[in-house]
Amino acid sequence: MMQHQKLRGGAALLLSLFVFVLFPAENSRAELFRWTDKQGTTHYSDKETVSAQKVTIQPGHAFYKVKKVYDGDTITLKNGERVRLLGINTPEIESRYKRGEPGGKEAGNWLKKQLKGKKIRLEKDQTKRDKYGRLLAHIFTKSGLHINLELVQKGLAITNFHPPNLKYEKSLLNAQEEA
Repeated sequence: MMQHQKLRGGAALLLSLFVFVLFPAENSRAELFRWTDKQGTTHYSDKETVSAQKVTIQPGHAFYKVKKVYDGDTITLKNGERVRLLGINTPEIESRYKRGEPGGKEAGNWLKKQLKGKKIRLEKDQTKRDKYGRLLAHIFTKSGLHINLELVQKGLAITNFHPPNLKYEKSLLNAQEEA
């Protein structure tokens, strides 16, 4: 009798898991709405109201607006976050502290042309920040162009890896060999 009850309980658990996989919870597909009240406070809800706007979220993808391109491998986002491009190094630009290196201005100008005022997606690796507090990331345009890789392919940057940050190592090295 005891063995029969265990089997029935196990069958119920298996059936529950089967139903859960075939028919995921409705709230996992819930829509998200945003509205601002009379006091200027922004609210979010899964319930639509008259003045609410539907918010579209792509899982794992957030886009950031570029505010400034500092040089060929460092940018500032509109939110003030400084980002250092991972896996590459471009020649230095001239500043009051150091002399410019050949190619530094060209790399910075190319990056400005590609990114200034545009939205980008960041892809991080193992180490999130460098010793200067800059966010470390690979940068992609909305169309999917890998900016770090493009800089290497165009001969404007060389590869520069700091383990454990080895994401895209192979494609960057291949691009450098071909450039």
